[in-house]
Amino acid sequence: MSFFNDIGCNNTWLSHLQTALTHLPHSIPLGNSNFEHYAPDPERVELYGSTEAALNNALEVTCAPGLIAVVDVLMAALNEFPNSTLLQKWVRDLYRTAVYHYKCAKQPVPSPTNTENTTAAATAAPLTELGYNNAKGDSEALNIDAGDYEDFPDPVAQGPGGHPIDTKLLSLAIRCYKKDDPSKAHMFHCAGTNTGCTTAWKSKNWVKRRILVHAATCEHLPCKLKEKLDGGLAMDAPSAKSAVLNCATANSKAPHSSSGIAVTTKSQPSVAPLTKKAQIEALTAQLHADVVQLFCG
Repeated sequence: MSFFNDIGCNNTWLSHLQTALTHLPHSIPLGNSNFEHYAPDPERVELYGSTEAALNNALEVTCAPGLIAVVDVLMAALNEFPNSTLLQKWVRDLYRTAVYHYKCAKQPVPSPTNTENTTAAATAAPLTELGYNNAKGDSEALNIDAGDYEDFPDPVAQGPGGHPIDTKLLSLAIRCYKKDDPSKAHMFHCAGTNTGCTTAWKSKNWVKRRILVHAATCEHLPCKLKEKLDGGLAMDAPSAKSAVLNCATANSKAPHSSSGIAVTTKSQPSVAPLTKKAQIEALTAQLHADVVQLFCG
């Protein structure tokens, strides 16, 4: 059922986006690019590895009146990749941007009526509460009004089985609950909500992967925090570990000498096991990437 739920949510968001783009205020400045007659550029597909990634690159431009055609492009792509978090985020971000311009122009945001793409999912919950379930169904991404939620201190891990929380997560997301929820079910909202982000995750446990993926592109998080995040992720990458260990191996093979300093012949601890482990991790990561490319490319 997750597959069909994803399609239903996708179509609902696309329906609202199409309506919003059709009636955009005339006060919005126009760009010089559009998505009319769009087709994936074979060179970009080859460069970025998949049609999904090529479309993501094409979306990173300023669009003109043909912007409404992006709905058809995204619809076709989401029919092929209904679980694509990247494309789903583009739909949500485009809609939120359109809503922003309506508010700036002091005009009401139109809602779709008698639209083929509007599904039963639209009546199940308001648009601001619709989200996407991940493959495991252990979390749900939502768009929220931060004023409706109360922050909740994260409990400290206790006992021998308690694992400390990744400090990066504590700076990127905050545990909370909805004020009118009698059960006070735990959720997590982006740390950038105080500057305009509306993303949250409906889950009782930390959803590390989804939080990190969101943080990498969230424009409401401080630049210094994102730079620190990017640097930390790079240092954790298997290729980075392997490079550091290989460098250490090379340095350990050649003794260094300088004027007045004796060269020691004492054997150094072998880093071969660590190097081998890092190389295995790098190969495993590459294998995973190849599998993703096989199914999504």
